[in-house]
Amino acid sequence: AGELEHGVDGLVVDVREPMVVTGDAGLLRHAMTNLVDNAVRHGRVGATPPAVLLRLYRRGGLPVVEVSDDGPGFPADTDVLARYVSGPTGGTGLGLPLVVWIAERHGASVRLGAPAYGTGGVVEIAFPPRANGDRVRHRRVI
Repeated sequence: AGELEHGVDGLVVDVREPMVVTGDAGLLRHAMTNLVDNAVRHGRVGATPPAVLLRLYRRGGLPVVEVSDDGPGFPADTDVLARYVSGPTGGTGLGLPLVVWIAERHGASVRLGAPAYGTGGVVEIAFPPRANGDRVRHRRVI
């Protein structure tokens, strides 16, 4: 999250408390990068850049990564989590499906929604409880 804050203009990062999710750091970084890039590119309304927020917090003691923007939100008639499907602003249709794939490899789930404060889009990666604390067993990813 800190790396993205320094690399993306206008991104606001809100980390409530330090947390550790054991897994593939490169893949988890890639998922957060895809979410932020998606919000920056598709959250734009006209020439106005969107306000993008990356939050890391715990809900019920479990880690959550959330990216939100104040743009037009997700199209109701389009499954943007499906591969090769993109909304009206274009793209390859691979960014969000890749986030889902990475989340699933870490036992996490992805949810799309709208922010509680108004317009825009929210994507959340929620990590589940583990039998041995917050540890995720390492999986070989091919």
